Amino acid sequence: MSALLDGRLILRDAGSITNPFNEVSLDGFISTIADYLRHGFHLPS
Repeated sequence: MSALLDGRLILRDAGSITNPFNEVSLDGFISTIADYLRHGFHLPS
């Protein structure tokens, strides 16, 4: 979440991502945040 707030991560529509290293789709971002919350901030390895 902090990467989004400080500008290191850019939210884009899924079809307009040009740089997958610092851009993410809104759906992907929400899914990742939900996974972190669901697993207590530790994603399963």
